[in-house]
Parts: sequence; structure tokens; C-alpha cells
Amino acid sequence: MFLDSEQLRAMQAGMKATQMKQQVIAHNISNYETPNYKAKSVSFKEVYNNALKDGGDGRYRYDAVVTTRTDTEIRTDGNNVDMDKENLELYENYVQSVTLYQKIGGEYSKYRYVLSNFAK
Repeated sequence: MFLDSEQLRAMQAGMKATQMKQQVIAHNISNYETPNYKAKSVSFKEVYNNALKDGGDGRYRYDAVVTTRTDTEIRTDGNNVDMDKENLELYENYVQSVTLYQKIGGEYSKYRYVLSNFAK
């Protein structure tokens, strides 16, 4: 069933990751003028844990990881926030979150349809 499926867990983790990414991007934008501020980024990774002896249950685990970007320097004061890049990432993150909302809503609509039409 969808409610306890790997698909729903992935979408829920994706929503948490997009929320975290939006917060990190907003933090980067708000520190655009801060000297020596290093921009942060969020990556979303999927890890399969099949080692039952280590407490794993054989399911996928989804993690969002925040890292600090230290490999670039945009301005002479040490700040590496690229406003164009941040704005682009903010829009991309928006599109991802809307897509996930629509996908989750569509899955629930299928169940609502079945329950309302066939459970009578």
C-alpha cells in the first residue's frame, strides 16, 4: 500500500530536503553582504542499508546533507555567495517541491477515488 511504501518515504524525505534547501538558500542570500561568509548547500542522497546486524531493516534511507562551499571566492572580502546561483537554486527548489506536492496529492486522490466509488 502507498501509505507504508518506499515511494511515499522517498517523497516525504524529498519534501524535507526541499524545505531544508530553501532555508539554506535563504540563509545564504541573507548573508550576501557578510564578509568571509561561506555559502552552504544541501545534497540529497539515498543509502541502501541491508545489514540487519547493524540495526538496518533492509530499506532505503534518505538523507539530506548540508555542506559548506569553500572551493570558491566571489568577492575580495572572502564571501562566496553567488546571488545568481542562489536565485536559480531557489527557483529549482520551488519547482521540485511543487512537483512533489502534486505527486503526493495525486497518489492520495487515487485512494480517495477508490474508497468513495467502490467502498459503498
